[in-house]
Amino acid sequence: MPLLLGLLSGCISTTNETVEGGTADVTKCEPLEGVLDGADFIPKSAVEEHEADGRRHPDIYYIAWAQLDARIDLRMPEAGYSDEGFEDKLLVSRKQEDGSYKTWQIYPSLDNECKDVDKVRIQSFDVAPDGKSLYIAMSKPVYDENDTLKENDLNPDRNLGIFKLDIASKKITPITHDYSHGYSYPTYIGNDEDTDHEMLLIAKTVTRKDIPMNYKSEALLRDEYDRHPATLIHKLDTVTGAVTRIGFNNSHQTEPVVIDDHGLPLVVFNQWEHQATVNRFSLWKMQIDGSDEFMYFGEEASISDTQDNLYSPRPIRSGKYKDYVIMGQAGRVGNAAGFISEGSILMTYRENLDLRSKKIFLSKDLIRVV
Repeated sequence: MPLLLGLLSGCISTTNETVEGGTADVTKCEPLEGVLDGADFIPKSAVEEHEADGRRHPDIYYIAWAQLDARIDLRMPEAGYSDEGFEDKLLVSRKQEDGSYKTWQIYPSLDNECKDVDKVRIQSFDVAPDGKSLYIAMSKPVYDENDTLKENDLNPDRNLGIFKLDIASKKITPITHDYSHGYSYPTYIGNDEDTDHEMLLIAKTVTRKDIPMNYKSEALLRDEYDRHPATLIHKLDTVTGAVTRIGFNNSHQTEPVVIDDHGLPLVVFNQWEHQATVNRFSLWKMQIDGSDEFMYFGEEASISDTQDNLYSPRPIRSGKYKDYVIMGQAGRVGNAAGFISEGSILMTYRENLDLRSKKIFLSKDLIRVV
């Protein structure tokens, strides 16, 4: 399961140069304490069983965000990924025979002076089925392969795009090419039965061309509070780049994952919920073709009565709590804003989608949950 670290400050030597606020400046590259150069990392293939607990891969991949900045507001999936400020990193940890772990920085690559070759801001990712490559949503400069001098940046607005990283070679391949849109939350859902192409679920910003019948006035579908571009769930063909919309609510839809609901694959995602006095983000579900959308866990599915946001669903795929869904919960702060994704960690087991289920809290600390 992909993970994310909220801040790098606990990993960086205090001898590093600092920037505003005293945070260690990761752009002044000194080797991170305990982190090795990813050039020496050899990826392993995914396997059916690992340590007899159902896991398919022995490695733990995760993002190291240098700072959270604007990324904690659930309404703004693209906020905080401009080319200003800090650089993010993709790390991987592997358990050794003695029980300890080794950690490598696999992206960006490091040059001979131990500096990041690329300046990137990473939003989310998923591991490809072979276990040797990653699908990444990130903001970075993009150049045509013939633009050897890198004079014409194809992504000057730094919108998020979907890229494939071959871990061994460090080769980055763009999958999406329309940089007027933002693409986020890639999730592998299997191969197309006709083409055998690897398919992803993503969240993508939409325009009036995507919704011609009931959306005619603006170039982008926008949030009703702050007019920030909103996203809907789509399928993405990783070979052709073809995008197919399967989210039809015309509201915020982010963080799609596929769960096994008693043998039936369901898409569970984060979406705005408005019922009577309830205004928040909660978890919704739909079939893989976009049909049968309804509440998964929220006002009509939870035993506890609260208006706290629910977000970042993750299915537990192995172990004692297999088929439980883990998520974050946080209270809304104020009326103007504050739909933040910092709060508690909980899980639930949806034995019957027509009935309510209880929350099992794992932590009630104020932490970033992804």
